[in-house]
Amino acid sequence: MLTFDTFMIEFHASFLLDNWEEDTLSNILSLSQGNQTFWSFAISMQSKNALLVNMPSHLDTEKLHNQLQANITPYLKVCCHHDKIDAITDFQMWLKNVRCLDELLTMERKGVEAMMKAGRDTSHNNAALTELS
Repeated sequence: MLTFDTFMIEFHASFLLDNWEEDTLSNILSLSQGNQTFWSFAISMQSKNALLVNMPSHLDTEKLHNQLQANITPYLKVCCHHDKIDAITDFQMWLKNVRCLDELLTMERKGVEAMMKAGRDTSHNNAALTELS
């Protein structure tokens, strides 16, 4: 029977590459939101950071907040600034507000896309009717 600390030491020695911590940190620092939702991006970064708990490279809440904020999409960043969300210092409150704003922006974008598609469909139908007459 091993203690948890002894188990972790043996696990690291047996199964992890020597530079796993640096690789994990590099992966975290290179993440950006890209085309995914903010929430997916935030969960991905937080789960990777959780692998570094009790390690020197683990990002504390303030560093994690800064890393997420620096790597959201430019449009979401501008909207956060406009809505004063970027001024929120409590990490959990900031996460909640950015998630809500991103979901709202996604719903608005989908609504605009649906209206554009309906407009195109109507335009194509009218063109087809004109050709038949």
